[in-house]
Amino acid sequence: MFRACGTSEVDVIAKSGSVLRRAFFAWVLIILAESVNGTFRTLVLVPRSGEAEARRIGFVIALGLIFAISTAFSDRMALRSVADHLAVGALWVMLTFAFEATLALFVAQIGLTKFLSEYDPTQGGLMSFGMFFLLIAPLLGSAASRALGRGVSDDEATLGSHRAP
Repeated sequence: MFRACGTSEVDVIAKSGSVLRRAFFAWVLIILAESVNGTFRTLVLVPRSGEAEARRIGFVIALGLIFAISTAFSDRMALRSVADHLAVGALWVMLTFAFEATLALFVAQIGLTKFLSEYDPTQGGLMSFGMFFLLIAPLLGSAASRALGRGVSDDEATLGSHRAP
């Protein structure tokens, strides 16, 4: 099957591993940026604006950070299809949920009810919106990268011709 399109099974596996490594690295940068954003919100925004306003400002900053990192990494990941983009977005959502749950429940020990309330918009939680944005961020980043004239063409996204990080 792969030979018919000029690629081998090894090429497909190698590309998949490379994409996963790059997607994981981009996610680590997102988490680091979001951690800095959370610290900034707590130390600077909350004392000046109050908790509710600081959360809204921090949320907008978080979306901007995710978008910027997604755009910066879109050409390096060489994703071709909507399904590829959504798969990376889904990976980021799962990793982020696991990271947040571990941090909240085991490090900060805030409790399951409080943690889940962060995902409930009826309780003022914004995380579900953030997770949806994270899911579509690879698509948005690729679109922005193409609009800036530096996106990956179909030829560049084929096996073996993607750029090194």
